[in-house]
Amino acid sequence: TATDMHRCLWWNGVGHGCAFTAPADKLVRRLRIWVGGMASGAKLTAKLSDGSAPEYTSVTWAHGGQLENIIPETAWTGVYTVRYRAASPGQKLTVTWTLAEEQNRFQGQAWLQAAALQTETLR
Repeated sequence: TATDMHRCLWWNGVGHGCAFTAPADKLVRRLRIWVGGMASGAKLTAKLSDGSAPEYTSVTWAHGGQLENIIPETAWTGVYTVRYRAASPGQKLTVTWTLAEEQNRFQGQAWLQAAALQTETLR
């Protein structure tokens, strides 16, 4: 957990990234993941450890064309919302966020800014 953060994880180099897990069982959960990048495209995958749902993959490409300098207009941000439930207790959702494409290895970046998990209640 964190509060009042003004930083994020970031990296460059295609294929580099991070992974984290969230609990999964028969409860419905909603995971929000704040991401971003600059002069790049990135890939998010989410997979349940019990294989009870297909792996989710999303590839984001925010800016095409050639860039001479890093400029703010090439930066992008987004929020993924993953709603999930496993078929059995004691499982995990594994999320990976990797740099998939970049203008060049010195300018492209992918960022993991934050994640928040909420258990949904039935009404």
